[in-house]
Amino acid sequence: MVFTDEALAMLVRVPRVFLPNVLRGCVSWAEENGAKVITPAEMQVINDKRSSEKKTGKGRKKGRKLPLPALKNPFRRKN
Repeated sequence: MVFTDEALAMLVRVPRVFLPNVLRGCVSWAEENGAKVITPAEMQVINDKRSSEKKTGKGRKKGRKLPLPALKNPFRRKN
């Protein structure tokens, strides 16, 4: 997979810890859509898809919510 310099420039502000995930996501999108070169136009489509999934909540994996244990407040006054 080939990224153009302009497409990579769009990723400059992505925090380093998320960069491998972002790149994998871009590559998997390109493979699904038959793109051999990722340009700023493809990056915009990927970003729009991500934004719409983020708004609808479809992109998230929903895990089981565990109840929080009851914690005692050490600062609470005893009467």
